[in-house]
Amino acid sequence: GTRAPGTKLKDFVATLPKFQSEIAKLRHDVEEYAKQFPTIGFEKATMKYKN
Repeated sequence: GTRAPGTKLKDFVATLPKFQSEIAKLRHDVEEYAKQFPTIGFEKATMKYKN
């Protein structure tokens, strides 16, 4: 994988802009995948906000 050029937090943060679109796509993909499954401990019929 791609690594930050150094070991400090500022080095890591400096590389983030390059990966923002990939991170956003991954987040979207994970959220869409997770929507297939019911939330444990909640019944959709009794929820106040159903969406």
